[in-house]
Amino acid sequence: MTPLTNTGLALRGLSSVRGGFVLLGIVVMLAAASVTAWPRVTTAILTADLQHSVSVSGANTRDLQATVTPDLSQFTGEPLLAPTWRALPKALTSARAAMPSALRSVTGPGAFAGRAEGVNESGPAAHGLPASGPPDAASNASYYLSFEGYPALRSDATLTAGAWPTRAPAVPGDRPLEVVTTTEAAKTLGWTVGQTETVMLPDTSSQIVLLSGTVDPREVNADFWQLDRARQRAGITHSADLSTITYNAIVWTDVATWTHTAPALGGVSTTAWFPIVGSRFQVGELSAIATDLQRFLATPQPVTGGELPTTLPLGTGLPSVLDGYLARAVPANTLMAIFATGPFGTVFAAMVVVLRLMAARRRAAFALIYARGASPRQVRLRFALDAAVVTVPAALLGAAAAIVLVPGAPSAIALVGFAACAFVPPFVAAASIDPGGQGGLLGRKRWIIEVMVLALAALSVGLLAQHRASTSASGFTPDPVLVLAPLLVASAACVVVLRVFPAILGRLGVVLRRSRVGYIGWATSARPRAGGIWPLFAVIVGVSVAVFSLTVLTTERSGVRDAAILTARSDVTVTTLTSITAAQLARIDRIDGVAAVAPIRFAGPSRFDGATGNVDVYLADPVRVAATQTDLPAGIRPFARLGEHSGGGPVSLVGGLDRPATEVTAVMAHRDLSLRLSTVTLTTGAFLDNSPWVMLDSRAELGRTLTGPVQAVFLGLDAGADSAVVSRAIRGIVGTGAVVTAAEESAVGIRTTPLVTGMELVTIAALLLSALFCVAVFVLTLAMNAKDRMRLLARLRALGFDRRQSAGLVGWELGPITVVGLVAGTIVGLALAGLVLASVDLADFTGGDAPPLVSVDPLLLAAAVLGFVAAAALATLLSIALARRAPAAAVLREGEET
Repeated sequence: MTPLTNTGLALRGLSSVRGGFVLLGIVVMLAAASVTAWPRVTTAILTADLQHSVSVSGANTRDLQATVTPDLSQFTGEPLLAPTWRALPKALTSARAAMPSALRSVTGPGAFAGRAEGVNESGPAAHGLPASGPPDAASNASYYLSFEGYPALRSDATLTAGAWPTRAPAVPGDRPLEVVTTTEAAKTLGWTVGQTETVMLPDTSSQIVLLSGTVDPREVNADFWQLDRARQRAGITHSADLSTITYNAIVWTDVATWTHTAPALGGVSTTAWFPIVGSRFQVGELSAIATDLQRFLATPQPVTGGELPTTLPLGTGLPSVLDGYLARAVPANTLMAIFATGPFGTVFAAMVVVLRLMAARRRAAFALIYARGASPRQVRLRFALDAAVVTVPAALLGAAAAIVLVPGAPSAIALVGFAACAFVPPFVAAASIDPGGQGGLLGRKRWIIEVMVLALAALSVGLLAQHRASTSASGFTPDPVLVLAPLLVASAACVVVLRVFPAILGRLGVVLRRSRVGYIGWATSARPRAGGIWPLFAVIVGVSVAVFSLTVLTTERSGVRDAAILTARSDVTVTTLTSITAAQLARIDRIDGVAAVAPIRFAGPSRFDGATGNVDVYLADPVRVAATQTDLPAGIRPFARLGEHSGGGPVSLVGGLDRPATEVTAVMAHRDLSLRLSTVTLTTGAFLDNSPWVMLDSRAELGRTLTGPVQAVFLGLDAGADSAVVSRAIRGIVGTGAVVTAAEESAVGIRTTPLVTGMELVTIAALLLSALFCVAVFVLTLAMNAKDRMRLLARLRALGFDRRQSAGLVGWELGPITVVGLVAGTIVGLALAGLVLASVDLADFTGGDAPPLVSVDPLLLAAAVLGFVAAAALATLLSIALARRAPAAAVLREGEET
């Protein structure tokens, strides 16, 4: 018989662990698929939210816009306006062709429209040319019309009644000037098709205007209609004392004769724009788009036509939109990368346990190869090559499956992850065997590794305490300080627990001396077993990341809710530019679900130290306001200081000032009063409109001399009340002229954005994968000690142990490790949440002005921890079922033979 060579022995050993190689291939394939798909999934989430953010920002903010206002004072009409009007189409085409490629890819073809608003001498409330209004116009009503010429009106609007305007006559003239307006504007103005109005021209002459038809937008969200919301509906403005009302509307005349008509109307301007298409944005191109936009805007685009060479002074609010997106997306991307450390940490533990199981099964073959003259290095290299034969193809299959199933561009992170899945297991395999009986590579250097882990964890915590996550476009590469910290801290916790675990078991053994099952189970657990560290590592990493992830989501959800209430200032807020009557207030108070009502009165404009122009004065009862804000933490309730006294005067709240100040003493002059107030700046934002404002305590002595109509109402709702139902009831009372804002509806709007929903799905996926790989680690760990366990159970059954006692002994193998790991993982997860959220600012993510307070949901955390308990229980039940299938006599006979 020909003796076997070392290669022959190795091949025979391989055939003995076919199942182990299959398990290793499955684990590596799953790991490679996950690490390849994860960046693609997160990129898809970030791209969807980028497109959403740009799309909902509004055309008036995102589009590239320019206004060209010719100087008509030196010429009369046609010679000056017509060349610019005729040159614009070619100028816009040339400008778009000159755009850098990344910017051009997200823009549409240029468009332009002309507007004539007359000479506005009646103040800021009156835009347009004075018109006579309908025949039944009220005596205190004023009407103003703005005229537009838009070449693409028939593409963006549908004629709903009448006819399109015919060619315009000479203006001024005896023939009526035909126009169209929107159906809603015509209804507001009381203007019907076929009816005429008289418009006063800047030269004091008049022109008859005929409403030839009405139109509706083909697409309400088209850029033309979004650029100026006044195009869709007429504006209504009330005077401060409600004595007069002003109507403003936009009408369209024949565009072919616009250059003849507009100069006579006066106040002519031409607006050009390039639509920004949100659906074309990609996260990978964001940096290039921002750079291209800055470079393009820095270069004036010429408009050359006849005697009027000029430029398009293009501008846009897109950079602020992109900055706001980055402030949300970059922290979210980092958090999603941290969430991934849970499943990736547990899958690494599963890889190691599979390799240790294979090494244990091949221990005799390795020893024989070593005895026949092979060096330890050769033996380790052979096992590493055996593992690589499995891991490289498995990693390729997993990555290919992820690429096919999850579309997206390749990324450096995925490439690094694939390489780790393919080549790290062979190195682990080489380090896990001990052919010479001198201890494995990892075993001999264990104390050094433990010291390094503890040092790196301490360093990461120190860096984390001083770290602030970047929110620039380059921050789409996850911050390594934040991403690695959870794994390092979890590893350090594992090291500490392993050092403390024997002492805990020792104390437990004293307690269990009198319990036969407990004492034997304790003795079994107390024995050092190969690979015992990895179940503990899997539990600590999985649980800590799960607790961290759920705490982040709970904090985000509570932050969104609080920010929504802060923005709305109560559960439901009603605002109007007219007034809410006492009868309407009483009906609102009787709505089911309304717990508190706080009316806000408008006392008119005033002068205030520290503000230029008028300041709007409001009155509120702080007790009633506080009753509408009980859902908010006390420290962040708006208007909380209203009613206090400071500096010898009552505290007033101020907002909308150009230069927010700390607490100061200022003088407010209101009508015949001169009030000295202690003021506190609440916010730089507006309250009911865009004017600076001051709010006073209506109960104070100074408030009793002031009064005014109710222009806002804060509402607090009962627990469980449906804010949508309450909002509908309020709209039925106050009518369509008031704005009803429900905080819960605003919060739902934020929670349904692609970024928030994507983060929640990613978290659920991470939890499920972590639990799945934890089950695999538990099962493999129990399989590693299967022979010893079966032999012990067979002997104990022969001595009288029943099935329940045998099951209890198997439970002892994972029970203590699982319990200790759950406790340590929960502590680590909560600590990481506090550290990471101090570095990652979620304020922009939740829509608030300040980072949300860390919030913990005990029931949610308990459910996650119970999931890992169920994983351990499932693995234990599988092991018990396998142990029971082995006949006791056969197991004992096999033990005697060996």
